[in-house]
Amino acid sequence: LVDYCRREGIAVQAYASLGRQDAGRKSWSALGGKLLERTEVADVAERHGRAPAQVLLRWATQRGLCVIPKSTDAGHMRMNLEAVSDGGGGFRLSREDMEAIDSLDQSRVDVPSSDGSGVSGS
Repeated sequence: LVDYCRREGIAVQAYASLGRQDAGRKSWSALGGKLLERTEVADVAERHGRAPAQVLLRWATQRGLCVIPKSTDAGHMRMNLEAVSDGGGGFRLSREDMEAIDSLDQSRVDVPSSDGSGVSGS
């Protein structure tokens, strides 16, 4: 779906950037636990001296996704901005970091194929 949107010039907003589970979807245990608590995310966060939430937001923005994290706490807002900023407070995830987080994806989305012939999984 993301590849299709990129080809068509459509911006994609990450849904539940910090890994909130949809009510009708799999249980936390079936998904391997909450993203913020996954060892893979914690390891990347520790290497960068960042919070797991910052790592997940950075992962999404480095993939070219738009994120709109919800927070009413000024400290969390500041940390969120640092995570997505390419300026002074920002940081970059390595290819290995990105792949470690990519490996956590268990989603499957059916989208119409570009030629209109049917549905393709992505």
